[in-house]
Amino acid sequence: MSRPTLMAMAVLFIGVLLAMFNPSMEVCPPSYLGICEWRNCVEEKPAGSHMMICLPEERPENCLQESWEQLTELNELEPC
Repeated sequence: MSRPTLMAMAVLFIGVLLAMFNPSMEVCPPSYLGICEWRNCVEEKPAGSHMMICLPEERPENCLQESWEQLTELNELEPC
């Protein structure tokens, strides 16, 4: 292999390693997972080949008022 090709491969390899092991790039779970009975407050909608969790316009009957308020304040979920 030529020297430029080896250099490009080395740079790519280092980039992959940094992406995999860089603590500043950790993925944290969504905040709404810590809300009590959050599943009773959300719905699902299709998003391409999978389903996506979304927040309905109005609070579902079985959704706790406090949970609903926390979910709407977080603003992490897309509207349905």
